[in-house]
Amino acid sequence: MGIRYGLFFLLLLAAPSLAAQQISLDSMMRLEKRYLKEDSVRAKLLNDIARRYYTVNPREGVRYAEQAIALGEKLSDKKFLAGAYSAMGSNRLSMADYPAALDNYQKALDINQR
Repeated sequence: MGIRYGLFFLLLLAAPSLAAQQISLDSMMRLEKRYLKEDSVRAKLLNDIARRYYTVNPREGVRYAEQAIALGEKLSDKKFLAGAYSAMGSNRLSMADYPAALDNYQKALDINQR
């Protein structure tokens, strides 16, 4: 019985944090639909969205990471490109696609070491 109450208490403590993350993700999603300029602001936004999705919906996170990778390559921005590959790795890891996760983390590392 004590374990149930302990788990319930932990859930109550975590609920506001989870709700705040969802609100933040929702806000970023609305901004992403309105901010269409292909610049570093959009690259950061796509990376942030991809990172937030890895615990909620990693398939959607992969979609945003792919967009962030494409934009990072287009902008020739090493920082955002490495971040996008890292976000892709996190989402692939959540999907238990370990070889793809490792490949993406390695790409991020290689970019950061250049």
